[in-house]
Amino acid sequence: MGIKTSAGVCLIDLLCGQLAIQWDYIDKQVQTVFVNGRVVDRLDQVVMAPDMVIALSAAMPGLMGATLRKGSLLACFRKDISLPAAHPARDPRCEITVTLKFFNLVAKALGPRLLAQGVWITGTALGNHIKRLDQQTLAALASLRWNRAPISVEALSRLPWRESQV
Repeated sequence: MGIKTSAGVCLIDLLCGQLAIQWDYIDKQVQTVFVNGRVVDRLDQVVMAPDMVIALSAAMPGLMGATLRKGSLLACFRKDISLPAAHPARDPRCEITVTLKFFNLVAKALGPRLLAQGVWITGTALGNHIKRLDQQTLAALASLRWNRAPISVEALSRLPWRESQV
């Protein structure tokens, strides 16, 4: 999901400050963090930049899960795929969009609340996603809104999707 934020803000400030995710949840439940495909140990040392992709996961099984876990004693085995530390800029005022991905239990716990707050996605990506949904999934949708007005799935799927963000 696309999230608007300011360039130079650190990841922990985005998650806890802007998105209001409790620090305790991030500390105890979010065990693996990737930024642009690289493992992260310290969320306070990741500086937001345009088009950054952030992935959050609960504990993963096995040796791989233990190695990728933030703060892991096995972190030395992944130094080549870990994100180097950066420090926040002093004046982060440029608005950017970053992509936030949730996996496993994190998706279940945080996904609905963050989706309810609103996310950014290209019209084309949303349109393509809606067209691929099966009838059972479509029937389970409680309500849809377009520009704050109720809309049916059929009407939504007929909108002329563009590359603009919605």
